[in-house]
Amino acid sequence: MTLPATARAAGWDTTARRLAPAHAAAPPPDDPATVTLWSHVAALTAWLDSHSPPDRQEVTVRVLKLAEETGEAVSAYIGMTGANARKGVYATADDVHRELCDVAITALVALATLTGSPADAGDRVRRHLLTHAAGLTARIHDHPREEAGTAALAS
Repeated sequence: MTLPATARAAGWDTTARRLAPAHAAAPPPDDPATVTLWSHVAALTAWLDSHSPPDRQEVTVRVLKLAEETGEAVSAYIGMTGANARKGVYATADDVHRELCDVAITALVALATLTGSPADAGDRVRRHLLTHAAGLTARIHDHPREEAGTAALAS
């Protein structure tokens, strides 16, 4: 299996059976006031690396885990809205919020694994936001949202 250029660029030995990420284990923060999204991603990634070194199979599992977490978020939403008549309402908005947080964190852990470190993942996210923010700003400027009902009257 060929790894993405980001894994090779992160200094992983792509010829070995086991990949070696560039980041070191980060202890989880002890004080809840110091927990940030990225400190949690760093601690979780380090813990995963220490229990399941990121060889090719583990990297695949971390990416596939995102699909599992997304399914759980969808299930919670269906349960909150009662969209499945057979099951009715079986989840709350809080359940959906928790599952969406799990999706976001799982995606960032997978990104940190592929880029080589949580810091590199953070840089990648910032670059992505900057690229997309410029496009969004241009679209908003070129096509401002019309007042509700105004568009219907104009047609």
